[in-house]
Amino acid sequence: MEWIHYVTATVYGIFVLRIIISWLFGDFDIDADTDVGDLVSFKGLTHFLMGSFGWMSLRLYYFHHLTWHDYLIAFILGIIVMILLYFTYKLTLKLETKPEPLTNEKLVGRTATVSMIHLKQRTDDKFHYRIAVNNEIGCVEVDALSTEEYRTGDVVVIKDYINNFYLI
Repeated sequence: MEWIHYVTATVYGIFVLRIIISWLFGDFDIDADTDVGDLVSFKGLTHFLMGSFGWMSLRLYYFHHLTWHDYLIAFILGIIVMILLYFTYKLTLKLETKPEPLTNEKLVGRTATVSMIHLKQRTDDKFHYRIAVNNEIGCVEVDALSTEEYRTGDVVVIKDYINNFYLI
């Protein structure tokens, strides 16, 4: 077996190992702000070597020798594989969605549950409550005012948001 086959097996092994690690523990070097500078990195070098040594390894396996144009084709294929995998990573990053919590006016119209009543805190004929509402990421507790009296556990609808208080 030629040394080119060993390099090819090592590079593809590194690639497969990186994929397994990213599945198990998450990817450790992809940032949302990828740029062309990422082509010149360990990952970019790995992709280049996959394309070029993959071609040379196949040529050696089937034809048992390499010519000068095989090296040229290997170089071009290495660049192509490096660029294709770079854009594949960028595409997968665009597909990643991160939930954004709803806050303030965006919670108006949602149902909530009264989780606590602030006893003896009546101002302007309004009762003070602590309500639990789902904000797309989880349940949060916020302060609320109401002219109506509720008990703990009652389900209410948020009607408005004024001066850091929700009106129910």
